[in-house]
Amino acid sequence: MEKYATYTLEDFMLDDAFRKWVNAGGVLRGSVWEQVVHLYPEKIELIDEAALLLRQLKNQPTAISDEQVVRDIRAIMHRVEGKETVVRPMWRRWTGYAAAAVLLAGLGTYLLTGQTGRVGEEISYFNDSQDLKYVNSGRDQKEVTLPDGSMVRLLPGSEVIYRSQPAGRDVQLAGEAFFQVKRDTLRPFSVFSGGLTTRVLGTSFTIKPEGKDVSVTVATGKVSVSKAGEESSPLVLTPNQRAVYHNADKKIVKTLAEAPVVVNREQLQTRLVFDEEPAGNIFRALQKAYNIPISFDEAALRNCQVTLPFREEPFFQKLDVLCRTIGAKYTVAGDGVRIESNGCE
Repeated sequence: MEKYATYTLEDFMLDDAFRKWVNAGGVLRGSVWEQVVHLYPEKIELIDEAALLLRQLKNQPTAISDEQVVRDIRAIMHRVEGKETVVRPMWRRWTGYAAAAVLLAGLGTYLLTGQTGRVGEEISYFNDSQDLKYVNSGRDQKEVTLPDGSMVRLLPGSEVIYRSQPAGRDVQLAGEAFFQVKRDTLRPFSVFSGGLTTRVLGTSFTIKPEGKDVSVTVATGKVSVSKAGEESSPLVLTPNQRAVYHNADKKIVKTLAEAPVVVNREQLQTRLVFDEEPAGNIFRALQKAYNIPISFDEAALRNCQVTLPFREEPFFQKLDVLCRTIGAKYTVAGDGVRIESNGCE
């Protein structure tokens, strides 16, 4: 382990074991690199940077071998010696070697793809900051992979700034993005956007600006949301729940997702036919499949038998068809649904 005390960015990138670990997914917990970070916590920054650059070198239109990666690393490091870019500081300062890593990523992409003028659309690096800035200036959604392995799908005109540190992973978001966070219980993942703080360990969710407000919708896992500076009393969201932060009164309101997705497919297969099924059973199946509370009067629905095929219809369409079939109405109440019915004859 002592050799890692003097490891530079280039040393990590040229280390066979390190490259194999990155190619296998780069999960820190339980790996030898977790031990390295424990012994030399200052190396977490270089490890994150080296992993990111290796992924960028490997993630090219044409597959390249590990040997080619090594040759490119050495060639590019030679080219970037003495080069610097000057930009305004963000969160913290980078070391001089990390500044070279910034140029390495950009030049590496240029050497391997032959593309010019495109790198800045996807990712910008700051030599006097620890932050990585990803921008989608195009017309289509853009997927980027963060150094920790998390995926971000940026909508047009959106951007994120990523900072990694031993205690956690922080992201500043401007615009709308879908996050699929790689689980790391040692380093929580936090997103700061529009006065709202969203914190997770590993899950998927969408953050979206709505005028002066901002919303968070959970697809999988659990997410805690809170007003910036009040992280000690968060609101916990589960799949298909949505929180809206209203800037006018500084309040967070929990509600139902605008387009709920199936959470438990065992409860609702791709094609599902109910034959003379009690309506209450169908509501319960929908509730379990979507993780959405559905309240109704059991006695009122006692005589409501339904024959109904479900396929890939959206949740609210399923609900609408079922309610019309038995002459009922539904309303969204908070993060759940309430069924109103006079019963069936």
